[in-house]
Amino acid sequence: MITGKLKKKYLTLKLGVIKLLLYTFFGFAIFLVYGFSVYTLIAGFIGILCALLFYLGTYISRKSTLFNYLFSIVIPLSFILLANIDFTEKKQWKEMRTDSSFTASFQYFIGEHEVPLTLTEDQSIILSREFGNENGGGHGFLVKDDYDDLVGMTEIDDHTLKLDVAKSGVYRLVVTGDRVKGSFKIKWEIE
Repeated sequence: MITGKLKKKYLTLKLGVIKLLLYTFFGFAIFLVYGFSVYTLIAGFIGILCALLFYLGTYISRKSTLFNYLFSIVIPLSFILLANIDFTEKKQWKEMRTDSSFTASFQYFIGEHEVPLTLTEDQSIILSREFGNENGGGHGFLVKDDYDDLVGMTEIDDHTLKLDVAKSGVYRLVVTGDRVKGSFKIKWEIE
């Protein structure tokens, strides 16, 4: 016959296991909205780790008030700091800028490089870009405004874009690299 104390421990353990399974499930399930792919698996695994870390933190915080405050402040601050660190790395970087172009060559590039342009309202700028990729690494190109928002552009052809300036300010042409070796050139013509 099961005593009341033993029955209470059993129910507590059972509820703990159910909570653990639910945290695990929902840590992964939230990423299934994007479809099932390798990226979903990676994001889901990270989601599971974060959910379990949160569950562990809430479990331990019931026992210690000091831990409760540390957990609720230190963990979010750590994530905020990590999100704001620039991990850009450039090796043997050589660049040249003129009034209407920017050229760079490098042996290794991971991260972002910004080229600022001061533009005024109602101007149009035609951007042409070339990227010489020597090792198959990844690369990309985008434009951001003063508020760090992405700016929409019209594609003229595979290597040419048109930007109609809505507000005066500093616009940043951003080239991204992912373990790439090579060079890139950006040319612009302001109308």
